[in-house]
Amino acid sequence: MANTTADQAVPDANRSTCPGKKHGTAGAYTWHGCRCPDARSAYARSRRERRRAQGMRPAVPTVPAGRYAHMLRELLDGRTYRDVADRLGWAPSTLSRLLKARRVQRDTADRITQLHRLLVKPVAEPATSRRGRPARDLAERPADPVLVQLAVGGEVPWEELAVQDRQAVVAELMRLGLSIRDSAARLRVTGRTVCRWRARSLSPQNS
Repeated sequence: MANTTADQAVPDANRSTCPGKKHGTAGAYTWHGCRCPDARSAYARSRRERRRAQGMRPAVPTVPAGRYAHMLRELLDGRTYRDVADRLGWAPSTLSRLLKARRVQRDTADRITQLHRLLVKPVAEPATSRRGRPARDLAERPADPVLVQLAVGGEVPWEELAVQDRQAVVAELMRLGLSIRDSAARLRVTGRTVCRWRARSLSPQNS
């Protein structure tokens, strides 16, 4: 018997018990109800080839969606879905889906950030020192309670938090009774980092 491919049926196969209208190929299996052995094999082979091809594609970088969903809600305050979606170049349905997403693509996050800066307020990006630690700012804003709750839930990366937000996040995790180990796992940082920020939260100047 000749070898089959995803697009070639076995000419002498018994089709008497098969309910399909066309037979023996991956297309016949998918669209015409064929369940002959050669159709099942062709369909399985085409699935393997499709998965292999998808695995060779470069992964699209994504980020946690919590912070950007918060920005979208602020953008929607006093504006319609249609207005915000048009400014972003999306359909309103895309906007609705992003508000429920767990992760978003990096270019999507960048587009939301740019519109937020334009229409709402500048996003407080933490200034960092050469060691990658957030630098002190004499004009620090208060901690953002929504951002803090998102970070406590693991939806905002630690490196995106400003000094006052980090301090509030660690204090909230202490209030919830999480151990240093559990807090570090939640924030995706080291236990040493949690200890340092715990001590900072408990210092007299921050009480």
